[in-house]
Amino acid sequence: MRQFTKAEARRNRIVLFAILAILVIAVVFVVSLGRQTDKAKKKPAQTQVTSQDTDDLPEIALRVGQELTLDEEIYGNSEWESSDENIVVVGSAGKMIGLAVGNCEISTESNGITKTVPVTVVSGYMTPEGGEPQIRVVDGVTYVNGILIVNKTYSLPEDYNYGADEEALAALYDMFDAAEEDGIELFIASGFRSYEDQKVLYEKYEEESGKEAADTYSARAGYSEHQSGLAFDVNDPSDAFNDTSEAQWLAEHCAEFGFIIRFPKGKESETGYQYESWHVRYLGVEAAKEVTESGKSLEAFLGITSEYQD
Repeated sequence: MRQFTKAEARRNRIVLFAILAILVIAVVFVVSLGRQTDKAKKKPAQTQVTSQDTDDLPEIALRVGQELTLDEEIYGNSEWESSDENIVVVGSAGKMIGLAVGNCEISTESNGITKTVPVTVVSGYMTPEGGEPQIRVVDGVTYVNGILIVNKTYSLPEDYNYGADEEALAALYDMFDAAEEDGIELFIASGFRSYEDQKVLYEKYEEESGKEAADTYSARAGYSEHQSGLAFDVNDPSDAFNDTSEAQWLAEHCAEFGFIIRFPKGKESETGYQYESWHVRYLGVEAAKEVTESGKSLEAFLGITSEYQD
């Protein structure tokens, strides 16, 4: 019988150990795989929400004050929730109302699958159906064709106190910059006023001029556009501003930046206020241009009144 040399014996031992090590690793792998399989059998399957779950659902866009009902054929008849109810609320039967400019999401869960749809709410004018004004009241705030309205007919809640609207303020400063390029200086004389501020101001005018006269040039508390944060008086809020080059430039260009002269000359019976060449109201460029080009007051354009009840 052949005898192995020491070198051969050592090599054989190494090979044997290697084979044994491979066998041990294989056994461990098989046992581990079996345990994982058992766990997978015991653990309930989880539905992963992927982009495919929402790709077939179109994004939603609506205007402030607009009411929209989700199409059941597209979105189903599930109960939806809003990620930000300050921007949009979703009620029963899929009815949505845009409350403020911004972006949020609505979501629903069914059979373990969560579906999410982006929603964008914008300001401005929406074309009325059949020529009739679409009037929506949300938390005491009135929107006509998507435009927030404050006048002698439609008031704001006493606690509506959000300051100057950021979008309107940015547009105002853009307008000021454009005026400066034309050699015209415009600046804010009066902007946002709270309910209490307006109350003090109106009572002062009422004491000075009497209620009937005060009502022609000042709003009662809760009925002032200044409380909305969308109205501004520029430069000199008095009749002295009417025939100035600044007033002329404002009237000719304010719509380009989303503003209208809110109380135009000759429309006192419609607006309820005397001509104010210095008072601009932000509507958004689309609506502002359409109102201005119509030659109508905002009340006549929307088909609404401006009259106190008493």
